[in-house]
Amino acid sequence: MINMNKLSDIESKLETVDLRFRKDSKRHRAARYIVRQERLITTDERKALCGEIPIGDKTLRGLFVELKKMGLYPPASEPTVSELV
Repeated sequence: MINMNKLSDIESKLETVDLRFRKDSKRHRAARYIVRQERLITTDERKALCGEIPIGDKTLRGLFVELKKMGLYPPASEPTVSELV
């Protein structure tokens, strides 16, 4: 079952990405991919992303920093049961 709050949160983050980055640019495509994942991106995924888009490793690292400053990465962790009680 899809959590509608999480879905709307991802949609709002993607809208922020769309407003910040030039549409269909390498950074825009990479940022949308990163935000959609809603989890930490592994080193292997970063390397694959550099090859698939293609985007330079230095540019990708800068993108992660920019997304972090915007509050879009890393994703907020889900609260544990002990935090809810």
